[in-house]
Amino acid sequence: MVTGRGTVSFQIKGSYGRRAPSKFASTLRPIVFLEYNVQGNLYCLHYYISADPRGWSEELSRDEVLAVANDIVELGLPLVTITGGEPLLREDFWDLAGRLIGGGVRVAVSTNGTLISEDTAVRLAELSVSYVGISLDSVNPQFHDMFRGVRGAFARALRGIENSLKAGIPVGLRMTLTRYNMGEATPWLSWRRAWMLRG
Repeated sequence: MVTGRGTVSFQIKGSYGRRAPSKFASTLRPIVFLEYNVQGNLYCLHYYISADPRGWSEELSRDEVLAVANDIVELGLPLVTITGGEPLLREDFWDLAGRLIGGGVRVAVSTNGTLISEDTAVRLAELSVSYVGISLDSVNPQFHDMFRGVRGAFARALRGIENSLKAGIPVGLRMTLTRYNMGEATPWLSWRRAWMLRG
């Protein structure tokens, strides 16, 4: 958001006019945000589908999820961002990501980062996940933990970032802007505006 170079779009598709985008980046081919589950491992204050550890009984089954993956592969869509809830909570996440990647689809994962251990990061890298977007809502650990509803969420997210980078996976940070943390983004947004006007 700040520099325009950390987004999943830039990291995977490239930037028009600066470098040639990869061949799948046609503007006529949509990407998919697959809201894979509603279950979460945190109690985020802002979440619109009430994702929490209790889950939801009407999520798609493994077979239904793989049928969706097959449809995406058949349509030749270039990129799927698997999100939730917390997508890494489902055991069949690996089946879904593997089916998409095996079918030539790039996969990004949108996560709170708390479940990305060293082993998980290595497994994501071995699967050839293209990008991991991790939520970090403040540089203040206490605020982030309060916003995410679990003490220690900030430290665990940082470990997830470090583990992903160590495994060689590009990482982007996501920040949910609210009136409580907007001040942290404002100086960077002002810098970005000045940089863009510079030409």
